[in-house]
Amino acid sequence: MKCLWVSFFAVSLFFSDISYGQEVAISIDDAPHDHSPTMLRPDRLSKIIHGLQKSGVEEAIFFVVGERIDNAGRKDLIRYAKAGHLISNHTFSHRHPDKMGAKAYIQDIQKNDEIIRHLPNFVPLFRYPFLDQGKSSETRHQIKKALDKLNYKIGYVSIDTADWDLNEQYESAITTGKKGNLDQLRDVYISILWEASQFYEKRAQGLVGRPVKHVLLLHENALLALFLNDLINHYKKNGWKIIRASDAFNDPIYSRMPEVDKDSSDSILNQLAREKVFPEPYSSLAEKHDEVTKRFQATLLR
Repeated sequence: MKCLWVSFFAVSLFFSDISYGQEVAISIDDAPHDHSPTMLRPDRLSKIIHGLQKSGVEEAIFFVVGERIDNAGRKDLIRYAKAGHLISNHTFSHRHPDKMGAKAYIQDIQKNDEIIRHLPNFVPLFRYPFLDQGKSSETRHQIKKALDKLNYKIGYVSIDTADWDLNEQYESAITTGKKGNLDQLRDVYISILWEASQFYEKRAQGLVGRPVKHVLLLHENALLALFLNDLINHYKKNGWKIIRASDAFNDPIYSRMPEVDKDSSDSILNQLAREKVFPEPYSSLAEKHDEVTKRFQATLLR
């Protein structure tokens, strides 16, 4: 499983509208993953742990999917926990609530809870797969009531991203034998996440009039393993402080449960914006599939 992207001279990143003095925690969804077309499981695990340690992230949080926890997956999660990071619930089967129905979805949460509750560094936070809380108010309230009985709080994100989209395109290119510029790919990865962070920081200021303790959405994938240290260093160079996940979730904004009539598959900031009927856009340009595709295609060798 060799990476076919080749590294050239590094290209400096230049972004406008840089914010200083902000705080952000690292959250990583969908662990534990098996091997991917571009990276073996042990390599990805080691690179992510090393990247967090090297960049000074004392405590990230992993939202885990129970059906992926075989013996190897359990060992992966224990290694993350022993490195100081938190383990939380992302359902057993990673599905949409409306496709399962509220009752089955709640059972899926409970099933995962039984698997992960006794892991080291478990904390009772729940993150909806796809950030999807359900289309109806009734579904959302049934699930929230069940979470309350389990003593869970919702593990919202404040900064939604398209890192998963870029990674899927990268892995698809690898499997078809395409090659690209690894330095340009790194810059695209960072730009997508940084621009999203700028967008949601502005949204926070408009909604609550203060800096919030941000929670950044990432996924346990090959690009995270490759570029995590570069990503964290970029935030630090631009004045952002990396904080513990447990510290971020103490921000009062994550205790809110916005009442939204339409899309609840979103950042807590956008849910609050919809509740208050803030004007669009509800996402940064860097989150849109067409934009991600355009930027990725520019990294390919012709």
